[in-house]
Amino acid sequence: MQPIFNVNTTIPTLFVEYLKDALKPVASDTSWEDARLMAGVGDHLYIVRGEDLIRMRESDLRPDLHFPGQSGWRNATLLAGTG
Repeated sequence: MQPIFNVNTTIPTLFVEYLKDALKPVASDTSWEDARLMAGVGDHLYIVRGEDLIRMRESDLRPDLHFPGQSGWRNATLLAGTG
């Protein structure tokens, strides 16, 4: 079952939502208040947080250290892709 990634905007926490289950927190990092855009592509989740593009592993929601981080995404309005 494909997870749906979500951000709680009241208490900025990254969640994964499964269709049969309620939202479950999957990361202890609660500093997602400026995460604006997310897209799940293949085995990765791409997030724009602040001005930074971050690629995280879908399996454990840890940053992918093999992905060179990029800056300057403050004007991004849509992020989507196919896996």
